[in-house]
Amino acid sequence: MAMAKEKALRLDAQDLPLDAAQAYEEAVAASDADFETFMNLAVLYFVCTDGGYAAHHKLSPEFVNDAWDRAYELLDEAESRFGQQSEIAFWRPYFRFVVLGEAPFIKTCQHLLASGDSLVPSFYLFTSPGGEPYRAQALKLFEWVKAGTTAKQRYIRSILAKRLQVVNATE
Repeated sequence: MAMAKEKALRLDAQDLPLDAAQAYEEAVAASDADFETFMNLAVLYFVCTDGGYAAHHKLSPEFVNDAWDRAYELLDEAESRFGQQSEIAFWRPYFRFVVLGEAPFIKTCQHLLASGDSLVPSFYLFTSPGGEPYRAQALKLFEWVKAGTTAKQRYIRSILAKRLQVVNATE
């Protein structure tokens, strides 16, 4: 698994989604695959469903459709392997919120963030109306993702950077 994971991370850092997805798939197939590898691949597939991203990377419609389904399958597989995790519970409704326009889920995110095992829900809470109380957690998360070495980090970084620019411009 280590070699496949390293290859996936390298390809993800180079923003090569097709190659990275293939390498991540090899990595998650291993019995010793870690939680973060599952999350990186699930979010990579989610990012691939964005029309602009898909067009820029010349992703086929078939790949994009499969990516949507596979993102959820990976969340289910991760939950089977690692049990209930707040990050899994965050991404499921977040993907639907962004792509399908489903209702906001702020109270769910507040509960997930309070569980303390992931800062990921803080980017959604901070960027939501009235999100200023989540600034400290969002800034910690921003420090973790600012290198942007995975699609997951780049996605979270872009959302937080936009919000931080707006907040800083009004201060």
